[in-house]
Amino acid sequence: MSKLLFVVLLSVILSGCGFDKKTYDPAIARSIMEENKAKWNGQRIRNYHIAENVGCFCPITHNVIIMVSDSVLIHVEPNTNLGEDPTQIALSLYSFYKTIDELFSEIDSAITNGVDNLTVEYDSDLGYPTFIDVDPISSGVDDEYSYKISLLEIY
Repeated sequence: MSKLLFVVLLSVILSGCGFDKKTYDPAIARSIMEENKAKWNGQRIRNYHIAENVGCFCPITHNVIIMVSDSVLIHVEPNTNLGEDPTQIALSLYSFYKTIDELFSEIDSAITNGVDNLTVEYDSDLGYPTFIDVDPISSGVDDEYSYKISLLEIY
């Protein structure tokens, strides 16, 4: 009798944990993304610097300054203001860092692929993403990643 009670209690507890349930509405997330992407594209900003913090279980410098010219990533350097090692970042690691257009693609891909958890915040004036947090499989381990964008400087 006690084993049956334990199994019933365990199933009730686990059913409330939200495993493998989406924490966002994909249609709403896509609509909000498209609205903000249109706002960003309407600004016609193609040359800028941003501070980017990449959160992941990966072997990279997490706090960087991204330099974008003509909408193309041209340079990445450690953000020494946040204590990062000033050693230059290898070109082979540039793919970990994203331009604003690539961040929109990352959001689109997350929605299309049906990730379990997605949180995105946008700049209210210019529409670019300021925070992206993705958890592809909520019950998975070390698959989460995030981007935090700040200090946009247009030139």
